[in-house]
Amino acid sequence: MKKILTVFAILSFGNALFAQNLDSLAIQISNAYNKAYSSDSLKYKQDFFNIFPDNFQLFNALYGWNHDKEKPRIMYFLSDEHISFFCTLDEIIPIEQFSHKIIKLSLNGYWDADAINYLQHCINDFVSSNLQLFIDILSQYSEEDMIKFWTFFYDTLYPDHPYLIKFHTDISDKIKKVNFQMYQIMEKGWEEMISKQEEW
Repeated sequence: MKKILTVFAILSFGNALFAQNLDSLAIQISNAYNKAYSSDSLKYKQDFFNIFPDNFQLFNALYGWNHDKEKPRIMYFLSDEHISFFCTLDEIIPIEQFSHKIIKLSLNGYWDADAINYLQHCINDFVSSNLQLFIDILSQYSEEDMIKFWTFFYDTLYPDHPYLIKFHTDISDKIKKVNFQMYQIMEKGWEEMISKQEEW
């Protein structure tokens, strides 16, 4: 019984600490955004880019929807403006740096409405506009991570929607011409997304 209580106490403390850290990080991100948005300073824009989440779990914990409690997470109502601004930073952040950030954000990601959907559109646009360079950077990752990236890249509530089918066809045709190995990996990600949807 003591062991159970100890474990429960540790978990409770860990959750409280995580929540405090999220509160602190949310303030830092908001401050960085306000400075970057209201100034032409490249430093402030770089600062916002640096502090913006670099993994899906943290991104969702800040900007997503809490389905367990059916309520918005701490930065949910800022997600549209923050993500929209983040997406414009590819104009000033080196493509390699921006690519690594969105790849890390995609790993273990899954579709959801609002913030995650906004992020996916940002990633889709960036990859489509920088396909050859992005593929070269993505190729540095393990095959497992590359498949995870493409699974999130395509993940949606409606995988048979005509728009997504056309989007997949257009991207896959382009990738097939420049990097056949990446095309094969991308197709595994597509199939992973389809099979995941069928399990629902």
